Amino acid sequence: MQSITKNFRLGFGSFVDKNVPPFVQPAPNTVERPCPTSYNGPCVKAYGFKHHMKLSDDVAEFEYQVREAPVSGNIDAPEGGLDAVMQAIDIIGWRNDSRKLIVFSTDAGFHYAGDGR
Repeated sequence: MQSITKNFRLGFGSFVDKNVPPFVQPAPNTVERPCPTSYNGPCVKAYGFKHHMKLSDDVAEFEYQVREAPVSGNIDAPEGGLDAVMQAIDIIGWRNDSRKLIVFSTDAGFHYAGDGR
């Protein structure tokens, strides 16, 4: 980005899934640590969306927030990514006269209306 323009802002949010059954495992032993047993790193309780960083020109802070984002898990392959995009659009702190771009990165598909019935 810095090679393209000097006037840019970065923000960061992360998501897992809706934190209700059937999207997450309700068993007490997996609610607090939903990651697979093969994963030995830190693992937090599932969450819908976390807003880590409002738009800023602080690239080092952005890198830190991405590195430190919590790892979690859910019970099914689709995730709550579209909910996260909607929340990011609402709270990220857009400037009025700017080009807006959201980069959405995930390792799974997303839930559709009616999932979980």
